[in-house]
Amino acid sequence: MAKKIFLSFRYKDATLRGDLQGLFKANGGTIEATPVYCKRDESATTEAAIKSAIKQSLQGCRGLLMVPGDDGHSAPWIKYEVSVALSDGLPCAVVDHPLARGGPPAEHHHLPRLRWDKKEIAEHVRSW
Repeated sequence: MAKKIFLSFRYKDATLRGDLQGLFKANGGTIEATPVYCKRDESATTEAAIKSAIKQSLQGCRGLLMVPGDDGHSAPWIKYEVSVALSDGLPCAVVDHPLARGGPPAEHHHLPRLRWDKKEIAEHVRSW
């Protein structure tokens, strides 16, 4: 079974997530891993339900790729996803989408930044 990589993004930026997902081998790309993310928008549910969905989706993942979009720096659930991944000892990186101007939340500026380059992303994920 291919390793799983969690994709962290704002739900309103699902197009950016879809672009990244397309770089994975299962979708015709070159990244040898299976992309995983919270499949449904949990924002209308309780905080406990959101945290549970994130933790459940992260189970069994080997790392996290964040696509911050234009305003991911202020997204509380991106912050939470990365914090949980880091506390679980998972490697994390930020992928800069060419159509987005934003960056990661301030507390996660230390994470590696990857260009929108399928080879660079694939090589980075391969080391996980």
